[in-house]
Amino acid sequence: MPGVGLPVEGIGLVLGVDRLMDMIRTAVNVSGDAVVSTIVAKSEGKLDIDTYNDPDAGMVDTDEAIHVHAA
Repeated sequence: MPGVGLPVEGIGLVLGVDRLMDMIRTAVNVSGDAVVSTIVAKSEGKLDIDTYNDPDAGMVDTDEAIHVHAA
């Protein structure tokens, strides 16, 4: 990339590292959103502590058929 002052060989290095950094930025973003949502829900009195502490909350029983209803 002569226009920026970088050698052409550096493009591969930058692209390889950028993919990893992008995944890390995404993980930090999602984690931060979850933490802030939990803090706001607790401050508003909307957080159900029993559901929050339930390790099986949101689990789907795979033995039961899942039905999707078309709108």
